[in-house]
Amino acid sequence: MAGVATPAAVAWHTGALLGSYMLGLFATAPLWGAMSDRIGGRRLLLLGLGAYAAALVAFALAGSLAAAYGWRVLAGVAGGAVLPVVNTAIGGVPDQRARARLFAGASMATLLGLLAGPAVSGFVYAAMQRMGDVSEMTPAVIGLPLATAAVCALVVAMGVALTRV
Repeated sequence: MAGVATPAAVAWHTGALLGSYMLGLFATAPLWGAMSDRIGGRRLLLLGLGAYAAALVAFALAGSLAAAYGWRVLAGVAGGAVLPVVNTAIGGVPDQRARARLFAGASMATLLGLLAGPAVSGFVYAAMQRMGDVSEMTPAVIGLPLATAAVCALVVAMGVALTRV
């Protein structure tokens, strides 16, 4: 996806890519909640985290803007599988104070990810501008924040898989 783009176009597509993720999340979270009741929350959490990590890596390697949008929607679909399971688990915590802290923490983590991703990408883009030709931004440079998020998702998935319930 290397190429020259105006700052306005970059800003517009950044917002649209974020919106694409939210579309996938919004459209499928209720369906995943019902699926969780059928196959179990643990399986769905592992499926969602694995699919999310794969979608992030594919997004980082997308060869076109259309593919990037597609992978972002699929990342949202995968994220939609994770949120109902997490919220259900938190809802089962009997202590009201602990439950409130957990809900606040889960919400903060979600928002931090949504805000930090574009911010980190913006810092990378600005650093590349200072170094010279932005058209030479490689998928490895652009994909570094996404790869980091993918690794985090896989680490959490491994922790869930290895934990006995």
